[in-house]
Amino acid sequence: MTTGSVTTGSSTLVHLPTSQEVRELLEGLLGRAVEVAPCSPLASSARSPVTVASYVDDRGLPRGVCCIDLTLGAAAGAALGLVPVRRVVAATREGMLDPELEENLDEVLNVCATVLNAPGALHTRLAHVHHPGRLLPAELHVRTLTLGRRLDLAVEVQGYGAGRLSFVLDVPR
Repeated sequence: MTTGSVTTGSSTLVHLPTSQEVRELLEGLLGRAVEVAPCSPLASSARSPVTVASYVDDRGLPRGVCCIDLTLGAAAGAALGLVPVRRVVAATREGMLDPELEENLDEVLNVCATVLNAPGALHTRLAHVHHPGRLLPAELHVRTLTLGRRLDLAVEVQGYGAGRLSFVLDVPR
């Protein structure tokens, strides 16, 4: 069994990535140094805008979410597109991402599905991305609040900024 996977009976759940897997993925994707450290859980709230990505298995069943705060979302989107840092500052000030940063962050979150896929674990893919300023379905909001199988990280993207990211996966039933 791969570290991070959980097997219950004949059913294997989605792989919970390690902080090292997330760091290596982001460094490779963004082409710059990334630092990660454990942090408190991140969830969607009115005071703290987040982007929430939902992931599903091959049957279309929901299997988890990734929450990324506005600052880190802007930093990751800007780093991917080599966008000037001033756009990260503007997004943080305005409380939302501009269309280019949203599109770039969508790609980052799509690639993040790869850290959820490990040998012996359920295959998952990105289903939807909900950016700050748009209605977040209640079931996704509740998922961001779930304790249990989650990875909560403070992430710093060299030259672009820092914020928080959380993967929250289904728990065995």
